[in-house]
Amino acid sequence: MRLYGVIAPVPMRFALTVVMLWLCGQMTAQNETRYSNIRTCTLSARQAVQRLDSLTVSPVLIAVKDADAGDTLPAVLFAVRGRFLFTDTVRLLRLHPGCRRLQITYRALPYDLQAPVLRLDTTAIRRRIVQDAIEFDYTPYEPAKKPWESSGLKSTGVYTRGLSFGNSQNLVFNSKLNLQLDGKLGNDLDLTAALSDNTIPVQPDGATRQLREFDRVFIQLKRKQSSLTAGDYDLTRPNGYFSNYFKRLQGVMAESYTFYGNDTARVRAAAAVSRGKFARQTVQGVEGNQGPYRLQGGEGEKFIIVLAGTERVYIDGQPMRRGLEDDYVIDYNLGEITFTPRRLITKDSRIIIEFEYAVQTYLRSTTAANATWAMPRGKFYLNFYSEQDARNSGGAQEISPASRSRLAQAGDNLKNAFGSGIDTLDAFDPNRVMYALRDTVICGIPTPLLIYSTNPAEARYTGRFTEVPAGEGNYVLSQTAANGRVYRWSAPDPVTCQPTGNFEPVVKLIAPEMRQMWAAGSELRPSKNSFINAEVSVSNRDLNRFSPIGNRDNAGIAGFVNWRQSFRPGKIAGISAWKGGAFASLEATSRNFLSLNPYRAPEFLRDWNTDVSRDTVAEQIGRAGVSIQHTGWGNIRHEFSAFRRHGIYDGNRHFTVLSLKKNDWELAAESNILNTSGLIEQTQFLRPKFDLSRIIYRKDSVSSKPILKTGLYFEEEKNSRTASLTDTLSKLSFRYELVKIYIQTPDPKKIWQLGGFVSQRNDYAPSGTDFRQSTAAREANLNGSWSNGTAKKKTSQSLSWVLTFRELKIRAPELTTQKPLNTYLGKLDYSMSTFRAKPQT
Repeated sequence: MRLYGVIAPVPMRFALTVVMLWLCGQMTAQNETRYSNIRTCTLSARQAVQRLDSLTVSPVLIAVKDADAGDTLPAVLFAVRGRFLFTDTVRLLRLHPGCRRLQITYRALPYDLQAPVLRLDTTAIRRRIVQDAIEFDYTPYEPAKKPWESSGLKSTGVYTRGLSFGNSQNLVFNSKLNLQLDGKLGNDLDLTAALSDNTIPVQPDGATRQLREFDRVFIQLKRKQSSLTAGDYDLTRPNGYFSNYFKRLQGVMAESYTFYGNDTARVRAAAAVSRGKFARQTVQGVEGNQGPYRLQGGEGEKFIIVLAGTERVYIDGQPMRRGLEDDYVIDYNLGEITFTPRRLITKDSRIIIEFEYAVQTYLRSTTAANATWAMPRGKFYLNFYSEQDARNSGGAQEISPASRSRLAQAGDNLKNAFGSGIDTLDAFDPNRVMYALRDTVICGIPTPLLIYSTNPAEARYTGRFTEVPAGEGNYVLSQTAANGRVYRWSAPDPVTCQPTGNFEPVVKLIAPEMRQMWAAGSELRPSKNSFINAEVSVSNRDLNRFSPIGNRDNAGIAGFVNWRQSFRPGKIAGISAWKGGAFASLEATSRNFLSLNPYRAPEFLRDWNTDVSRDTVAEQIGRAGVSIQHTGWGNIRHEFSAFRRHGIYDGNRHFTVLSLKKNDWELAAESNILNTSGLIEQTQFLRPKFDLSRIIYRKDSVSSKPILKTGLYFEEEKNSRTASLTDTLSKLSFRYELVKIYIQTPDPKKIWQLGGFVSQRNDYAPSGTDFRQSTAAREANLNGSWSNGTAKKKTSQSLSWVLTFRELKIRAPELTTQKPLNTYLGKLDYSMSTFRAKPQT
């Protein structure tokens, strides 16, 4: 047993020795292969130039063979330059026509001798940001950073991913990105961007003064005095008198400033797709109704989407502010505006709203360009604006050939441009309101009628109905259990055969428009106290691009010139106590001139006692006046104006404004006297106003502090309108008197703010040749606020309130359709913020 234990391991040790020697040989062969510079590759024999290796190849090849046949090929057919193999393919094909692939054996150096070697990276040289610096910054060994990770660029945003599923076991993966960038790219390139990978159709709610427009996507680059904006942007009104617009666009805008000594040149150019169309609407206030009031489009569209932030709201000529804490809120998606309790809406409220709303009928493009050259004593400018609808639609609604033909025949008279609202379907759809088309004889005339039906055999038609004035349609809205609106045919009057309905199966056709305007003007200062500006503008508006009919009156021209002169006749103790001025202006428009948007004041038509409809006549407005101001008293200004509308209207207006302030008393007075004459009627418009107030001070040993302001306000308007040959007042005449007593705290920095008023308004209606009192309204208001919040306090509180009571009484029921009404309106807000995080309650 011991002998076996000694002799048995000998064969095993020998075997292990043999295995180790074999492994060492294999490792040596592999190392020789790994570190050898001899390489073999297979290339095409049909290409003249091919890359052999990523490193430099020895110019002497070891061997070149036919990869398929194995034959050795002559070395004179090949040459090596750097990393590339050059083959004489012509001789190779003649000597070896069957050769398709080459097997190349060569040696590669461990270096790339053709790689560029840089001792200095010039792209890393940057001029320092410090202004007027002459040195350069060279930091080639700093690690590279992404642009949005640089120190001068700030990024904010959110990237979300989520899963949504419903009761049908549907699984949807959502991914959204909203990114905002702001900062510098390099030394003199600024970047501002708002990027998103999704389109959000929802607009801001319109309940705050500042809108958070999360649907705007744009990139803006600025370098010195130049900027480039791409995406969503606002095109604002340029210098000028007639060029008035504010547009929300999607496109590109470039702007640049250039300085030439003391002169400055500014150029702006924009090209984009317009998102909306301008409209101005006059809303008649309803007694005690704060809203909502529905807005309509310029073509009478009842359901519109208002573009966020484009609205301008005026009540009695005063601009309103958006917000729950201010005057109104607006729902842009529904096109509805509601007024806050801060201002009570009554039957006497004059509400004017200007806005832009989304249009989808045609694709509308906009181009604009403005150039201004400003000098120390003057300015010259050129403006161009063009907005047009595409003839080939491009919007959400397709125009049929029949509708195009109808529009082509209508020309610019689009009031009666209607197309058929009846559509034929291939099969019955139970989810839609369907009709059967039946031929009927009405008053001896064969007429096809739409009859509501659920029979699949005959119900193959759908109808789009348009509301028309009562007595001009053949259908009425029917009350049924159907899931949708059903219209029923209404039989005509059996005696007169006049229609008795107010709906028709027709669709109002909207034609593609084009609006253009060119304007050139200047502003000059001949002397220190003189100022002159003038402008000439040309408009071009085509109401129907489908039709050449009526294009002769598309172009119009207008001009404006204004002069102002100030003077100082005397001085007291080196101070000019008296100041005076004179001014004069003239505006003239041709018969066919049409502005882009209204450039006159919202109350212009009321001030001149003219109707809303615009007659295509030439107009001239001349103004002239003087003003006097005294440092210790106040100022007075008188203006005379004349408004002429050729052949139909002449108006003369005297307007005087007085403002006096002495000691604790203030007086503001205004007088407006207008006389007009025309073909149809003559009018007299009187509008005096005055406001007398006094500030009560609390005097101490140091100073006097204002604690209360009280005043008396009076306003009257008397508008007498009579026919040209009679003295009877028309129904459009009106008169009212308003007296108000008010108090308020004059210092807005006080913790307590109080205000209130009581007023009495008497309205008079025309009765024969004179006025009679029709209504009387009393109103009381109490408002104020309290706040104890400061920067040092951890807890701050605020309280605000508005309370209004109005009583409307009817003095002559036969002169008015109003009903007696008592209105109570109030609002109370309390807020508190506490701790560092400041949670709101």
